Amino acid sequence: MTSNTNDTRNIWRQQAECEGADPSIFFAERGANTRAPALAYCNKCSVQDSCLAEAVVIPDLTGIWGGKTFKERRRIRQSLKLSNEMPFDEIVSALRSQRQRSNPDA
Repeated sequence: MTSNTNDTRNIWRQQAECEGADPSIFFAERGANTRAPALAYCNKCSVQDSCLAEAVVIPDLTGIWGGKTFKERRRIRQSLKLSNEMPFDEIVSALRSQRQRSNPDA
């Protein structure tokens, strides 16, 4: 990956609603319910699709990313046939389109 690609792919982190939040909200012990506190950040985040894109193409990331659990991201990756070989912006666009189709009032 080029430096420019890495910059594009990581710039969203600086704008994330959860920047500076306690990581345990997103990375709880197995079996603990962290979804509600995590979603309080994710649902109002302007870079939620970029966050989700990052986690979808890196299959071994744990925790809540872009408002989705590990299992939910696996289903998304499979249903949209996403891979880390795709340009990051295309992945973000595909995820945004899917979210808008699933929830047109959002």
